[in-house]
Amino acid sequence: MPEKIEFNFTKNYNLITDFLNNNFSSPTHYPDWNLIISEDFATDFFYHVCLKNGNIIGICPYHRSKNNSYYDNYSGPQIYLIPYGGWIFSEKIVLDLKQSNNGNFKSIQGCTLPLIPEFNVNYKFTNHTDSETLVVDLYKSEEEIWNHDVSSKRRNMIRKSMLNNIEVESIDVNDIDRFYEFYCDANNRISLQIFPKKYFYDLFTKSINIKFEFLVSKINNIPYSGIVIAYDKNYAIYWLGMTRGEIQNLGFGEVLQWEAIKFAKKSGCRYYDLSTIEKISLPQIYKFKKGFSKTETPFYFYSEKKLINKIHKRLFGTKN
Repeated sequence: MPEKIEFNFTKNYNLITDFLNNNFSSPTHYPDWNLIISEDFATDFFYHVCLKNGNIIGICPYHRSKNNSYYDNYSGPQIYLIPYGGWIFSEKIVLDLKQSNNGNFKSIQGCTLPLIPEFNVNYKFTNHTDSETLVVDLYKSEEEIWNHDVSSKRRNMIRKSMLNNIEVESIDVNDIDRFYEFYCDANNRISLQIFPKKYFYDLFTKSINIKFEFLVSKINNIPYSGIVIAYDKNYAIYWLGMTRGEIQNLGFGEVLQWEAIKFAKKSGCRYYDLSTIEKISLPQIYKFKKGFSKTETPFYFYSEKKLINKIHKRLFGTKN
């Protein structure tokens, strides 16, 4: 009997959680994070799924919001601080986005996961933009990462931080007031958008399958820099970076990244993702991140627009 491949939609979040728990996963794809976005920012959240002989072999999260007379569908909406969307498969797939869409969406946009082998997907696109991130392979020993991935300049800065008595503290993310004060101070300093406290409170306290770690580097017990790591059983992401005030170049950022790498490894993750690099527009940040990994890994922003089609009216009660 020939294998039957088809695409469908679901809001059976328990089924999706089972799939992710039994396959290589990313914290960005669990219902935990996406349902909080849906609740706090009023999106309609669902999964696009790939079925083989009736069994799920691939999943892709989507958020739907109304745009004038039609609906936008976005996977990995970075406007809500979620780094990635796109597909995860349980077996190797070359995905033709046009065929998987099959006229079901009028408008889809997305940000894929990095193309590491464990996510089991390569893409064919009509319209896409290439981007890159830096990924640390945590299967290596800590010594190997230190000697081969971390550059000599970053190693020297980490040593310098120790000589200057810079310490790294792990702050309980459930101490939401302490986190939020630090976050607001840092974002106000460089005029970045500030997200509501409720969003972070919900993420930190309601998530079951994903976790967050808040690390700060401090001197004389005064914290100056901080990062938040989002992670699940397989994948850790440098999610937020924060600096309060002007600080001397004493290695505050370097020691945080090194401790984050060690933390992700001890947590059992396969990879630590340093997040997007922009070689042209943000060369200094690129050089900093490059000091912790040589593995430049592509991911994609994509966009497909279709004619209006009815899809799953019973599920969504509307036109797409």
